[in-house]
Amino acid sequence: MTSARTTRKVRTGTSAQAAISRLTDLGAELTRLGWEARVSTHPGMLPALLIRDTAPGAPEVAEYLRAVQLGQRWHYQWSRSCGADPARAAAIISHVMRSARNPEPPPPITRRPSRATGPGGRS
Repeated sequence: MTSARTTRKVRTGTSAQAAISRLTDLGAELTRLGWEARVSTHPGMLPALLIRDTAPGAPEVAEYLRAVQLGQRWHYQWSRSCGADPARAAAIISHVMRSARNPEPPPPITRRPSRATGPGGRS
């Protein structure tokens, strides 16, 4: 799941430290929600947060997330931007990943009365 955007080189130590700080905050929120989270760093690459579901019976799936600076703003980058707030990003990520593991059946399809019919379906 690596793309050109996620493998670009880190230009300054300051931006790498800022990304690590933000990923640490997100990791703390995900840990609070029952996930295993650890920051992964490799020389010259953007830091990433590795997350895994620790729930009993959970599949062995791991995801990498990044903190990306766009102009003056930071965003958590997963398959799409999850915003800048660690608690909100953690809630989104946790919900999506657990929903994918245990999908709920879709709600039943209900028909709405057409506008041509009155109450009870009569014209």
